[in-house]
Amino acid sequence: MKFQRIRFNQNGLTLLELLVVLTILVVLSTVAITSTSGVADQARYEATQRALENIREAVVGPANQRDADGSLLITGFVADMGRLPLATSEAVTGGTIFTLAELWENVNGMAAHAVRQASADYVDDDAEADAEVYLATGWRGPYLQLPPGSTSLRDGWAAELANPDGVVSGYPNALLRTQAGVDISAITEQIGQMHSFGANAAENGADTGYERDLSVMISAAQTAATEAVTIEVRNADGTPATAVPADQIIVRLFAPDPATGLITVTREEADFTASTLTLNFFPTTPGPRVLRAYYDTGNDGSIQRSSVIVPVMLRHGGNMRTIILTVP
Repeated sequence: MKFQRIRFNQNGLTLLELLVVLTILVVLSTVAITSTSGVADQARYEATQRALENIREAVVGPANQRDADGSLLITGFVADMGRLPLATSEAVTGGTIFTLAELWENVNGMAAHAVRQASADYVDDDAEADAEVYLATGWRGPYLQLPPGSTSLRDGWAAELANPDGVVSGYPNALLRTQAGVDISAITEQIGQMHSFGANAAENGADTGYERDLSVMISAAQTAATEAVTIEVRNADGTPATAVPADQIIVRLFAPDPATGLITVTREEADFTASTLTLNFFPTTPGPRVLRAYYDTGNDGSIQRSSVIVPVMLRHGGNMRTIILTVP
């Protein structure tokens, strides 16, 4: 019996075939790397958007938070503290930087948030105290939660949202500014703008794509409120009271004290020349506040009657309120 030897083709790849295979592998690798890079950049861009939006919510509340009447509400840090966050100085290698740390840590030792009596112990002017009034004020943080394990706030490209105090290695950009757009350079300054300069870490309003600058800017209009108060002065039977020019009508606005977190009082007064008077407060800040009117006989500081206590939620911009004050 004869056995036939099976022969195998032992020829390898030709050089041309090997080059074709290598070319295909290079193309596939390039496509894969490019695709992965795009996904990573998109993730960094979205992370930056979230970080900036979280700051906005911490400072003034959600962008579209509205009351039942449709008016925009300002909450968050501004409503509690009566101001924007102050810059905080922090030591780093090679110098110091200014940060937004007041949003996640009570670094300035402000009074903790609580409902307080507007007594002489808690108001900034003893003469304006009213122990019957209560107001919630103080630092209610953390207003912003840092990522687990992190001690600083960064954009998606790992740039810390901070300002170098001079030239500090690793901090090429000033990313925090005042409402007017001036770079933060002192701990006494309030932070109203927060910026990220994107993938190229260079400020350029003409940049596009992932290099585009992203910003959150809290305008002065968002953090300012005025209150016009109309006082209807009535007799005990509800009829309009007769004006007595020697007497005074006083209105007090109780609000958070930006310096301490306690209570500050703004006072307006007018001679009692008509049964209906309008008093305009100096600008304050939006948020929960308290109003009360008083009747001062003889302009001597002797309060004879007080109105009911009127809690108000001030919106940014102009606000109006009518208070009925019954006189003897």
